[in-house]
Amino acid sequence: MSLLSSALVINDMQAAFKVSNDLHLLAAVRYEIEQTKQGGGAIVIVEYDPVWLGKSHDCLLELLAGYSRVIYVVKDLQDTARRMLLGDKTKQFNEDDGSEQILHAFARSDFRCDRFRFCGVHTEVCILKTVRGLRRLLPHCELSVLQHACRTRFGGLPDGRIVQEFKQLGCSLV
Repeated sequence: MSLLSSALVINDMQAAFKVSNDLHLLAAVRYEIEQTKQGGGAIVIVEYDPVWLGKSHDCLLELLAGYSRVIYVVKDLQDTARRMLLGDKTKQFNEDDGSEQILHAFARSDFRCDRFRFCGVHTEVCILKTVRGLRRLLPHCELSVLQHACRTRFGGLPDGRIVQEFKQLGCSLV
């Protein structure tokens, strides 16, 4: 088992999310992929319903071809829908954050990490939910959001309220 200190988590970089098509954002995510590969770190692709919304951008997936430290995670929408239909409110956070799927994927792999670096889209929703979920499941891990490689639903950086929420979760914004 090899120990990795850091993983890059790429959230929802699917073309159906319009903000993910920003060329500057794609370049920033590509840069982070290259840096992570050079350092031998894990890369986690988190997708929201790829059957309906499509896979992550080809220009990102092409960079990962042949790289052995990639984990693909699909947020568990069926579990979320089932729980909603049954009125099950046993979970504190929204199940579609991908955090449990990330941890299960790491458990099945031969590598571990205790630091997660986030990039992708919908910083104030999708990334925030995943950060919340990982904080809940791994209270002592290090979390950071790579602001240059993230965008909100409206194409910008998170506002002060969202920045404060990340900080309250012990997540740094770099």
